[in-house]
Amino acid sequence: MLNRLTLLLLLITSTIGSSAVLAAATTPAKDPRLEKITKQELQRIAQKMPLGSSGHTKLLSRASRWNLADVAYQQYTLIWKKHPESASANLLRGLSARNYMDSLSGSLRQKNTASALEQVASLHQVTRSCLSKAVRLDPNSFTANLAQGFFLWQYDNQMPEGLSLMQKAVKIAPKDPRGHATLGEVYSNRSGNAYNPQKSEEEFKTAIRLDRSYAYPLSGLVFLYVNTERYKDAQWAMKAYLKLSPPSAKVNMQIYQTAIDTGLAKQKT
Repeated sequence: MLNRLTLLLLLITSTIGSSAVLAAATTPAKDPRLEKITKQELQRIAQKMPLGSSGHTKLLSRASRWNLADVAYQQYTLIWKKHPESASANLLRGLSARNYMDSLSGSLRQKNTASALEQVASLHQVTRSCLSKAVRLDPNSFTANLAQGFFLWQYDNQMPEGLSLMQKAVKIAPKDPRGHATLGEVYSNRSGNAYNPQKSEEEFKTAIRLDRSYAYPLSGLVFLYVNTERYKDAQWAMKAYLKLSPPSAKVNMQIYQTAIDTGLAKQKT
């Protein structure tokens, strides 16, 4: 089952330099980012595609979905070695390292071996270094600021610094719904230093207003409304979300639907 963190990471890697945004894990099944890809196809496309193309991050989404995060990381490391001072190359290597790290973290940490933990730590360092360099090389990059900000906030426990970069990303591209959806996620997190349900709702609704075909912020509202016991609002958000999502989304959201049903039943008594 895809959790909310996984969905958000796919959201951030969905496009570069484009405002045409749909989160890879929550869009209709015809989205090309959901189409299966082989190792050979991934390698060929990554090598031939121009470095600045937004297609690279769509390719990363497909690689993550089809368990090829390791292959993607290898390919974008090769590209980075050819262009170590390119903001795009650093961004792509950082994003691919983070995706690979996430794909490994659960199983490797269960093994709890020194080599497994060392591999995860190495990928963590690559992610930090490359995303940070991407921001330095292109300080006005929306995606670099958003990705680095979320990384600092979620992975490095540098919450004020991370939030500042994410807010900067929204100022750079105020009409890109990804930035608002990401801030909505951050403000909805009770364990973070920025928890603010009102701001979270505002940011999610802004993202929806900017792109009414965008499913992810609706799932964010479901999460927010359930946690604040606004079950009628959660039911509305759930219906809207499922209408825009593939059939598999219903299974992924079952835990929230159960919470909604239970909450509504309690409120009636």
